[in-house]
Amino acid sequence: MRGSFTRGEAGVTLESELYQTRRGKLLDRRTFTGTDPLDLIDQMSEQLRRDLGVPEYKIEEAPDLAVSELLTDSPRAFELAAVGFQRVSAGDLSGGLPILSSAVEEDTTFALAQAQKAVVHLLSNQRPQADSAMQAAM
Repeated sequence: MRGSFTRGEAGVTLESELYQTRRGKLLDRRTFTGTDPLDLIDQMSEQLRRDLGVPEYKIEEAPDLAVSELLTDSPRAFELAAVGFQRVSAGDLSGGLPILSSAVEEDTTFALAQAQKAVVHLLSNQRPQADSAMQAAM
């Protein structure tokens, strides 16, 4: 599976493509548009299970937790964390850290952003700050 997102006047558009791994054949292409990216991810997740052939009764029996329950219910915190993760992944620790800090200020319960902050502090040789961020993540 691969995907992309764009932001426009109508909000956010997520596009996903599901491939058969053995042959690289495109099986399904889906587009989701709305104003709440977290809700769009939930829609995409549910559609993916259907596209993979998961029986309807199994989908209903074991519902997928909403992204807001797994990560954050704050679209702003989610957006900030995504930018922070991208900066850190590109090797810009000093640029990513303040953005991640802003994300956890928006939502102090955003454990993944707190954990990423801890990693950045560890990589920056700032053990006390790393411990504090990891404690907040836990």
